[in-house]
Amino acid sequence: MNRLSVSKELLSKVFLNGIVFYLANIAYPNVFNVVGYMYNFQLNFSLTSSIVAILATWFLTIATYSKDISQQHTFDLMVLGIYLPIATVVVQVGLNLIFIIYPFLSILIIRILVSSLQNKDKTSVLNTGHELSGIRNFVFVSIFVLLLLIILYFLSKYSSSLSYNLLDTYVRTYEIREDNQASGLLGYVLGWFVLVFFPFMFSFHSKRVRRISYFLAFLGAFLVFQLFARKLIIFNSILLFLFSFSFSRGGLLQRYFPQLFFIAILSLPWFVRFPIEPLVDRFFYLIGVNSIYYFDFFSEHSHRFFEGTKISFGWSNYNMDVGYQIDNVYYQGLGVNQSAGFLPTIYADLGLVGLVFGSVLVGLIISSIRYIGIMDFRLSYLLGVAFTFSLMNHSLNMLFLSNGLVFILFLSLMLKLLELSFKTMRTKRSNKLAIAV
Repeated sequence: MNRLSVSKELLSKVFLNGIVFYLANIAYPNVFNVVGYMYNFQLNFSLTSSIVAILATWFLTIATYSKDISQQHTFDLMVLGIYLPIATVVVQVGLNLIFIIYPFLSILIIRILVSSLQNKDKTSVLNTGHELSGIRNFVFVSIFVLLLLIILYFLSKYSSSLSYNLLDTYVRTYEIREDNQASGLLGYVLGWFVLVFFPFMFSFHSKRVRRISYFLAFLGAFLVFQLFARKLIIFNSILLFLFSFSFSRGGLLQRYFPQLFFIAILSLPWFVRFPIEPLVDRFFYLIGVNSIYYFDFFSEHSHRFFEGTKISFGWSNYNMDVGYQIDNVYYQGLGVNQSAGFLPTIYADLGLVGLVFGSVLVGLIISSIRYIGIMDFRLSYLLGVAFTFSLMNHSLNMLFLSNGLVFILFLSLMLKLLELSFKTMRTKRSNKLAIAV
């Protein structure tokens, strides 16, 4: 890609990201009226914060640009799905402008780390892809069979209580969650859908197998939603399918799909109010609102130091989960665990130190996921997309303990070790040939 093409693509992304920010701001008052978030539009502050936010958005768009489509879309989603929701809410509610800087710094730290690691370790996909084909087939078949067994278990145990009314399940979300609580091993298995099952199922190359794997992915998402009311899982099945489709199509759709997707999502409520507005709220605005609430509360109060987790420092005594703590302060105690993404939760635990530490850890994970491209580039791409969507909604603790991230990192490590082994074998073979000559 020449410089002119790069410049055109950058300008296009800058323009499209600006449209996303504009749509998000003009739609916020409608969401406020439907959902009831705080809304305190102050003209002077909103103009100032909008200028800061849009300049920061454009800077991040340029700073995170990459010719590698996998890396590019990972950072596009961070800007669109982590930074812009927070920036939009700050503009609309008139809170501390510094809250815009937190995600800005985090994404920059991640970008710098990923770029530096990439420059030090240039992995060759072409040299090892054919050598890893057997391992690839074994891993894919294993995940396929595991998902099939889980679906058969759901059908055999819960068939009598299974409902086929999606809208009714959506309306009765919290009631269903109370009745069918997924804990222990079952809760751990559900966490694998987004980070493990969906990326693998949407990465099969054979058309014949792909039809079956797609069917299993959507059937699994449907069962999890209907039985346990896990909205994010069915959302993510659709999201990853769409990203997989755009990846296959290539061209302009592939390059600009994150921006086009967010523009479409934020435009839908103008045409269909219910149930689209609550869905858009959950996908975009709630991420920004809860992030702001976390930042606002823990900028004035002591941090949690991982209270309530297995790595607790023992320095905090709030005696409740952070989500319920935010619910009590900002939602009048509705009794809902107001969860948030990786950035506000790590800030709640360690403040600005946590922001830096969490960003470095995310950068290392993204770099590790890249190694899976040795085995299958499409899988690596979808894992990057799935991981970024997970960062928007889950803490790093949860991703490690119950969402399959440990398996992904283990797979990445094994592939890296195998790649080094193959390189060593090729070097020895070349040396022997040189000596023989």
